[in-house]
Amino acid sequence: MCPTPAAAFEAYWGDDRDISKEDVLADIAAKAGLERQRFFAGIETDACKTKLRANTDELIARGGFGSPTMFVGNEMFFGNDRLPLVRAALESQ
Repeated sequence: MCPTPAAAFEAYWGDDRDISKEDVLADIAAKAGLERQRFFAGIETDACKTKLRANTDELIARGGFGSPTMFVGNEMFFGNDRLPLVRAALESQ
């Protein structure tokens, strides 16, 4: 099971934490309601790695260039400061 990105986004962009550190990732897993060992085992699976590669390939194919990049339909939003615009685009659909 690949975890959802919300807790990682909050840690990195909201709390300025280094998400390359194992203890930070363990905290993110706990906040997402995931057991530590299951989380670390899950991110090492072929399924999770395949999903990451597919998401990266899709981003590149759609003209994205960094993270966080979000799409609402075909409209691209780059940067965590664009989240209010993402919300507005979602609400207008």
